[in-house]
Amino acid sequence: MEASGMVQAQSHSYTHAMGWVSDTVQGFHLPPLEPGHWSLSQCTGGDTRSAIPLYPRGSALAHRLYTDDPRLRDHLATWLSQHEDFSGLDSARVLFTLKKALFEQMALFPRSHGNGGIWETQEQRVLRTIQEIDLARSALIKNLGKERNELCLPWGEYDETTLQCARKAGIRRIYGLEHGSNPILSLPWMIKRFEPRPRGSLWLKSRLWIYRSRIRSEIYSRLSRRRYPQILSG
Repeated sequence: MEASGMVQAQSHSYTHAMGWVSDTVQGFHLPPLEPGHWSLSQCTGGDTRSAIPLYPRGSALAHRLYTDDPRLRDHLATWLSQHEDFSGLDSARVLFTLKKALFEQMALFPRSHGNGGIWETQEQRVLRTIQEIDLARSALIKNLGKERNELCLPWGEYDETTLQCARKAGIRRIYGLEHGSNPILSLPWMIKRFEPRPRGSLWLKSRLWIYRSRIRSEIYSRLSRRRYPQILSG
């Protein structure tokens, strides 16, 4: 692809990972009643047992990550294995009953076991983020040669720490997900882009026409009421 002269491969991070970004439980993994998100294994280190708690998730490059208490996972998974008889209830009723009971179990657990969840430190986050970016750059250079100093942010999420780490890792240009056009004569540090979608060539041509003009792109951004990326504080 690169030999064609039309394509250049750059980094999109090494693992394209998500992680827990809050210590507030928002639900439980209950397949097949509720299919799990594809990132669950990334967030839990491979644990996909039924009844384990779910937390708000986000890009690992854009957040300080939370590791939940493995003892709480064990407790809830064990409890579910001992209370799986919901015969006579439809799926919606089973889901409601399970969630209510699991929240009750979760509320009781810290009273006797405490909270074993851990937030990574800012120093740990910085080291992890730099390593993540550097691993991707090194892999690209090893396999394709030449310097690779651009980064396309997963899901467009970032904060000031993300940008600082990218600079330390040798990144010279960042691609986000803000709506808008880019200047013709000089590209800035942050490049605007839009998400590709499987909607055919006419959709792609219309988006290219919109973003070719700064005025059209600003009007479209206001009309669509979508705001990219998720710019975070901290």
